[in-house]
Amino acid sequence: MSAKSDENVHFVVDPVAVTTGAYVEEFATPSSVSVPTIALDDVFASWLRRDDRALLKLDLQGWELEALKGGRESLRNIEVVLIEVAFYAKSYQPTIAQLVQFFDDAGFELYDIASIYPRPRDNRPRHGDFVFVRSSSALCEDKAWA
Repeated sequence: MSAKSDENVHFVVDPVAVTTGAYVEEFATPSSVSVPTIALDDVFASWLRRDDRALLKLDLQGWELEALKGGRESLRNIEVVLIEVAFYAKSYQPTIAQLVQFFDDAGFELYDIASIYPRPRDNRPRHGDFVFVRSSSALCEDKAWA
């Protein structure tokens, strides 16, 4: 792993493409940073159309579900979502079951697990990237096992 850091944040990039990107780790003394936010619907809803066949990738360090709640209108016009999940969530993070239920309610199905990143000390899955696809997508038409 290559890394860049400042006082309290460690940005790690996966050089061997085990994951679909990078992740942020806090050092022992976390700092508080205020970041302006905007709801996904305020960004996308007015111009995104279903025939755009859009892909949304979210990696918000456990805040993905909160962001998705602000994008319910936009999700109606998104075909694929790539989202980071935690196999054992911190207190503020949704469980995998909560994420799957949210996407099921929004008309998506779990399509693939793009990556699983293990905890170094025992290789237990720590987090990974799940791919959800709109149930009505042509990608989900073939249900054959062989």
